[in-house]
Amino acid sequence: MIRQIILITFICTLSLSTFSAKLTGSQPLTELVKQLGAGINISLFEHNWSTPQQIWQEDYLTKLKKIKKAHFKTVRFPIAFDMFLQPNSTNLMPEILLKMQEIYTNCKALNLNLVFTYHYGKLTDYNSFSEQEKVSWIWKQVQRKFTGEGYE
Repeated sequence: MIRQIILITFICTLSLSTFSAKLTGSQPLTELVKQLGAGINISLFEHNWSTPQQIWQEDYLTKLKKIKKAHFKTVRFPIAFDMFLQPNSTNLMPEILLKMQEIYTNCKALNLNLVFTYHYGKLTDYNSFSEQEKVSWIWKQVQRKFTGEGYE
């Protein structure tokens, strides 16, 4: 149950988009769904069987262009952030933040909404308190990278 609540919280409050889809207390969730429109996943940055170096080489821009051509409005980009941590640290590798910025910039240029999601973390019902601080710190780093884009 706690896992579902945290996931919903991340998606609703910390997801990044190329537009300001803001949910007010009186606005129904269906309004956010309408703003996001039809969407699709890009499976890439949660490939825990690949190395970060292999993932950096993937051509996601061609995928984004095909998504735009197919008339989707929103791209969901799951990221296994645990794969992109600096050794013995909870700090993200600078490369993942740069790649996220690049993806964001390309989505914005293509007029696609973008939602980054935390994927394959080690958060369970049994360690939610001990992992919560780490997950929160990861999202704070992402938020700092996108300060000025409407996600303060």
